[in-house]
Parts: sequence; structure tokens; C-alpha cells
Amino acid sequence: RGAQRGADNMVDGRVMEEIRGGEGRLADDGAHILVGLANRGAPLRLQDIWCGIQSSGYAPILAHPVRYG
Repeated sequence: RGAQRGADNMVDGRVMEEIRGGEGRLADDGAHILVGLANRGAPLRLQDIWCGIQSSGYAPILAHPVRYG
């Protein structure tokens, strides 16, 4: 199936599995990945997940940052 483009990835326990499995949704250039947080707030391991995304070769971009202010 491969990576999808143009939609954000919810940062949860599965996001790293999806990225490693090629299921992550990438920005149009393929180097950036859009990530969003659930309305209930950031997951406990957000920093670890963020670093894991970077270690996988992608630059994470927080989608809709005004929602989390």
C-alpha cells in the first residue's frame, strides 16, 4: 500500500509502526510527515515519538498547531 500523502498522522502508540511499515502519511515532498495530537492532549512519550520519527529519516511537522495552544 505504501505511504499516503497529504493527511496528518495521529501521534499515538501506532504511529511509529505505521511509519516503519510504509503506512505513514507524508507531505508532498516525501521528506516531511504531518503529525497531529488528539484533542485530549499529547501522549506521555511525545518526545520519544518525535525523535523516533526523526530517526526514521522524516522531519515531523505539527499539523494545526493553533488547536493545541
